[in-house]
Amino acid sequence: MNGKVICNTGPIVALSIIDRIDILRHLFELVAVPEAVHKEILEGGAANAGLANYQKVRWIKVVALSNPVDPLLRTSFDAGEGEKIRR
Repeated sequence: MNGKVICNTGPIVALSIIDRIDILRHLFELVAVPEAVHKEILEGGAANAGLANYQKVRWIKVVALSNPVDPLLRTSFDAGEGEKIRR
């Protein structure tokens, strides 16, 4: 296993859809998502893509930002991407 990863919505949803979210657990000792990413995943998009598999895992840590996201990041990226870059 390799260190830690802070993950964005895309990889988690993609791996959840193909029922292989466990790959992250095998690759990293800590998998974390910013709160905004967690919220995006729970909202699930039009088809709740990958939501069921994401909700089953208990080893992904939801982390809060210690500093607010720069307003420039908010104009260029969605909330989850901005928080991921900020971390």
